[in-house]
Amino acid sequence: MMNLTNLSHLLLSHIISFIESNIDRVCFALVSKRLYYERSKYLYFNVKHLYKNHQQQYQQPQSISSPSYSHSNSTNKWKLKSSLFKLQSFQPIIIKSIDKYILDNLSSNGLFSKFENEQRHQSIIIRNTSELSTIPNNVTHLMFFNTFNQSIQASAIPDHILHISFGEKFNKQLRPGCLPPRLESLYLGWAFNQSLGEGVLPPTLKQLTMASFKSLPSRQIVIPSSVTHLAFEDAFEQTIPSSSIPTSVKHLSFNYAFTEPLPIGLVPSTVTHLAIYLTNYDRKTDNPLPKHALPEGVVELDLGSRFDMILQRDSLPLNLEILKVPSSFFKKNNILQLPASINTVVIESQTNSYTIGVRRISNNQIIILDESLHGGYITDDSLTTTTNDNNHKQLIPLLFNKLLRKK
Repeated sequence: MMNLTNLSHLLLSHIISFIESNIDRVCFALVSKRLYYERSKYLYFNVKHLYKNHQQQYQQPQSISSPSYSHSNSTNKWKLKSSLFKLQSFQPIIIKSIDKYILDNLSSNGLFSKFENEQRHQSIIIRNTSELSTIPNNVTHLMFFNTFNQSIQASAIPDHILHISFGEKFNKQLRPGCLPPRLESLYLGWAFNQSLGEGVLPPTLKQLTMASFKSLPSRQIVIPSSVTHLAFEDAFEQTIPSSSIPTSVKHLSFNYAFTEPLPIGLVPSTVTHLAIYLTNYDRKTDNPLPKHALPEGVVELDLGSRFDMILQRDSLPLNLEILKVPSSFFKKNNILQLPASINTVVIESQTNSYTIGVRRISNNQIIILDESLHGGYITDDSLTTTTNDNNHKQLIPLLFNKLLRKK
């Protein structure tokens, strides 16, 4: 069996090129003494995101192409925050990686001369049903004006429409045949509270978003087994029956505040990506996620931007990989108590998000690294601090605090 640590620097560099995450590249260099001490001879970081964040500082091709361009120029352009980056032994490699990335992307037209063109879909906005017959054949995306609230006859919408978004005022009964047979995504606005009976939603539908869910005695909701992405933007009295959610759903979003513990059985066992906004602003619950409320198959969990409660240690799935939480989450929760499977923490606010890679080194030590290559080690000792009144309490890790303030 070939020993990884005996490979040439050229082969090691080639292996590194297949490792997308920078934090995994750091861990690769920590595998053995040889890989660590000789890291500068094979290791490069993926600095594309870092470059884009500081593109205005870097975008001086005339100085780069001139003889006066040097290693010190890139050092000056990117101010290394040694107080933030605790893995200081990797800083020269970061600078070398930036230099390499800049030179590799030089062209006759300067830096970043090639941009990926975003695919433009043909779409149209409809104000009344009389316009449906005039939709061109190349249109696949149909949007109804926000005030539209007219009944739609069967087959009135052309068969080539794949995506439909109704306005917020639409609240007319949809019957079988009203929606095109090859429809893939559907958005129903805030006013819609009609039944969706058998055959209303076509069997090709993949994404369904309901801005509002009102459970009425006579209301029937039949979601086809083709749906893989399901989102509820709001609900009244949290009355979504679990029987309404088909087992085909992989991505499930409850984009409204739950003030009660998450009901066991509400989330199908097939769900892998879950967004659910739990809050105890009325202090009804101290245990928002009872044991077994989340299926073990969930790999990505979004708790929203207002979650500020303590999670029980066994309330999160053991296979969870991505956790999205607000910065206040770590005031009450120890990152070292989270499942070892978590490799990414996304700090969310009302306006943006901030991604941090996480890798566990031991039971009481992890490495974190953000997209701008700031990060470091976190241990049990760094998670506990003493306040002025000598009371020990868990605080958001100091490093997270600094990274967030940097933004």
